[in-house]
Amino acid sequence: MCDAPCDPGSASSTRCAPEFAEPAYTSRPKLNVTEATVDASYGVTAHGNPSSAVDAIINLPLVQDRLAVRAVIYNDSRGGYINNRPSTFSRASTDRVVVNYFGGVVPPNSGPINNSGSVANAINPVTYQAGGQSCVIRSTTTGRR
Repeated sequence: MCDAPCDPGSASSTRCAPEFAEPAYTSRPKLNVTEATVDASYGVTAHGNPSSAVDAIINLPLVQDRLAVRAVIYNDSRGGYINNRPSTFSRASTDRVVVNYFGGVVPPNSGPINNSGSVANAINPVTYQAGGQSCVIRSTTTGRR
């Protein structure tokens, strides 16, 4: 994404108002500023798996007062904490599904259901990953007479 720099002093730049401030990872590149950050975290959930997150941001000016780029990478892995314990389930004539869809009669061949094939601990881990880059180009115009 290449875009003109945000000018908070401009009446037409409502995106730059404080209530629309962009987080660091979506901010536009800064001309004439070289900066980089790396943030990392690690956590443990009781009776669950550990979680970790890393994000890195770099801002590089390429041409003085004219061109800058910004790149971001992000990884957030959250450990699972829900344990799927062994269990067995059998339909009964009083089950809401049986009453609503089968008129109170348990369908034939609907024997017990068990989850033995999916028993595991911490079955709900989630990982979020993202990356991106953007640039700002400031152009100058010369008028002709």
